[in-house]
Amino acid sequence: MADFDIESVSRLRVIELREQLTKRGLPTTGLKEELVKRLRDAMESEQSIREVSDESSPEIRERIKAVGEKEQAR
Repeated sequence: MADFDIESVSRLRVIELREQLTKRGLPTTGLKEELVKRLRDAMESEQSIREVSDESSPEIRERIKAVGEKEQAR
């Protein structure tokens, strides 16, 4: 199962949960319920980070542009 969302995590097999946790550098021990919670928490954190990054991207681009313009003015 390659593509899944937070809601479908509980349908993953334990081996698949462990693979996903390993990819994220997270502990892979515990019962399935614990693995599901750990992976869901990680996915929610990743989603929050992406949302913050998406929202701040225009601001960051403007800052980079301003710094570049200051460097050219020197």
